[in-house]
Amino acid sequence: MILYITRKFPPSVGGMQRFNFKLVTNLSKLTEIYLIKWGGGQWFHPLFLMWAFARSLYAGLTRKISCIYVSDGLLSPLGLVLKWILRKPVIANIHGRDIAFNLSIYQAIVPWCLRRMDKVICVSTYLKGECRKRGVLEERLCVIPNGVDIEDFDILLSAGHRTKLEEMMGTSIGQRKIIVTVGRLVAKKGVDFFIKNILPRLQMLFPEFIYLIVGDGPLKEKIDALIKEKHLEKTVCRIGVVSMAGGMLAAIYKQAHVFAMPNVRVEGDMEGFGIVALEAGAAGLPVVAFKVDGIIDAVQDKESGSLIEENDYEAFAQTLAELLKNEDTREKTGEKAKKFVEANYSWQEIAKRYLKQFQSVFKPAS
Repeated sequence: MILYITRKFPPSVGGMQRFNFKLVTNLSKLTEIYLIKWGGGQWFHPLFLMWAFARSLYAGLTRKISCIYVSDGLLSPLGLVLKWILRKPVIANIHGRDIAFNLSIYQAIVPWCLRRMDKVICVSTYLKGECRKRGVLEERLCVIPNGVDIEDFDILLSAGHRTKLEEMMGTSIGQRKIIVTVGRLVAKKGVDFFIKNILPRLQMLFPEFIYLIVGDGPLKEKIDALIKEKHLEKTVCRIGVVSMAGGMLAAIYKQAHVFAMPNVRVEGDMEGFGIVALEAGAAGLPVVAFKVDGIIDAVQDKESGSLIEENDYEAFAQTLAELLKNEDTREKTGEKAKKFVEANYSWQEIAKRYLKQFQSVFKPAS
């Protein structure tokens, strides 16, 4: 039995929440899971940690736990304490900010704990390198990318989906093409840079588009102000968070024409992988992204999308324009992306790879 501890789980919304839900769902088909989860806001994390510690001790005393899995680096101190008390192997996962968070006390504690894990799973080769820089031994590191379920995006679009999206946007789509970005509105996502530096170039090349921003976060006021300042109210729409539950997020992917990932490098908050790139590919949507951080593992250039050199705004705009102008190229690129994602990132196969790593550290249950 695997003791699985996560502080990010539905009903809260986000990439890590979907990651944990999918991994738990698919792992449960392969082995027995004892899940300790939190699906609320981050302000209650200290209380969750105390509750998770007590629940873990109870599980260790009443269940035949083979190993302990903590779903991100911030939980590694909890994992280490449980390792000492329960005398069970512990595996930690690294997703991005949980290794790069730029706070001295954090960088003193978390890497120290990770170095004492039995295994550290990174979602990209880039993150594996960051762990190595912090002293985690090579033999304890492995890379398993995020996964996606193609079935989540096998939906039939209806007129109702379009009507619902237009209601959310507060405008008619008409004949315009849709460029979409999905994600938390933080600096590393580069949405503000996209609006300032790429949209003006794109408007000169292909003016008939809508840029749809799906997400919320600390930069939402800045982005809203930028939209107003640039008089882009009819071109850029921000609709807030849309959950995967109910199928509306999948419908948005399916109605869009191109997915944009204009990420920038931010010290202390790197993009560990970019699961939204897989979701876009699963929906048959070409991805255009800057070649930064772990995105180079999520987007395979010329296979699931186009990787643009960092800060090359002109090339980014040109690539978007070519896809928007040429429907045949866009559809072929999207279909290629879907096949590539299905062949390499299905959750069924990803769960098997996780189980293999868990089994590599198993000790006889007491």
